[in-house]
Amino acid sequence: YKLRMLSVRNWKFEEIIRLLTCVFGCLIGFLLLQMGLQLSLGSARFGDGSFLLLFFSSMSLHGSFIIGTAIYMKWNCQNWAKTFGIWNGPLWKIIGLGLLAAVIFLPLGEILQRSSLYVLDLLHIKTHPQAAVEEFNRAKTWLGKIYLAVFAVIIAPMAEEIIFRGLLHRGLRQLTSRRNTFLVSASLFAVIHANLPIFFPLLVLGMILAWLYECTDNLLTPMLAHAAFNGINVLLLFYDAQGGALPHTHS
Repeated sequence: YKLRMLSVRNWKFEEIIRLLTCVFGCLIGFLLLQMGLQLSLGSARFGDGSFLLLFFSSMSLHGSFIIGTAIYMKWNCQNWAKTFGIWNGPLWKIIGLGLLAAVIFLPLGEILQRSSLYVLDLLHIKTHPQAAVEEFNRAKTWLGKIYLAVFAVIIAPMAEEIIFRGLLHRGLRQLTSRRNTFLVSASLFAVIHANLPIFFPLLVLGMILAWLYECTDNLLTPMLAHAAFNGINVLLLFYDAQGGALPHTHS
């Protein structure tokens, strides 16, 4: 089995405008729907830890990218396989490579995170748990916790890989070198999660996910690696809910 090299997607300016229009249209739709439900159902149904608040706070951005991209693809008669390189190569090897990358990165990510926490502590910089962990802990019902688990394992990897690998990384490859593309896409992937202790772990993870995409020309590979990594951390979060140790995680 030979690794492929990423095919460059030559995005046109008008295509980018159409895509962003679809995404922002969905985002506005989510916000308007949330406002309407808040007015009709009352603020108590959208209280801290409520399922509706969890749903809209998590889906507004990620859901907008997934649905908006799907609308754009339909609107412009685009093919997912051709645009993002899906189904390239034997499926079982694509799955195996993604899962292997997640397992290998897990201990490395833990070392990088603990090192970051140690340095930040030496510098007397106050840190906070990641928003995803706080949301999980604030969820009042098991329905909310299960939804957040599904979001972390399925929805977040799908949306974030479309954004950072399928669109950003693939688009940057037509403008700059491979090295610069890796650095920019991975850095933005780490920055968007807005948490200092996991910045460097996510920077490395972003580069690994980009490498998987580069080598396979298949967006499913980084999606599966991303999903597997999140899934392991979600299991640890559920373990912590029963009295175990809590790792930092991301979505």
